[in-house]
Amino acid sequence: MTQANDLTERALALVDESFIAASGPGGQNVNKVATAVQLRLDVFALRLPPPVFHRLKALAGSRMNARGEIVLT
Repeated sequence: MTQANDLTERALALVDESFIAASGPGGQNVNKVATAVQLRLDVFALRLPPPVFHRLKALAGSRMNARGEIVLT
């Protein structure tokens, strides 16, 4: 397995998904149904080399929180 494939496999194993209530109009389902997916990736657990980590942090911007998680909704 190549190094890139190994990193991809590790990253996919670290992704945590949760279902949340989406914002916006929902009609009768508002506040009742989880209609959005939130993905979290623990970047610290990937153990990336420092230059790669800093580039990823810059690209993620506000999507990376103080705990080193990239959060996508």
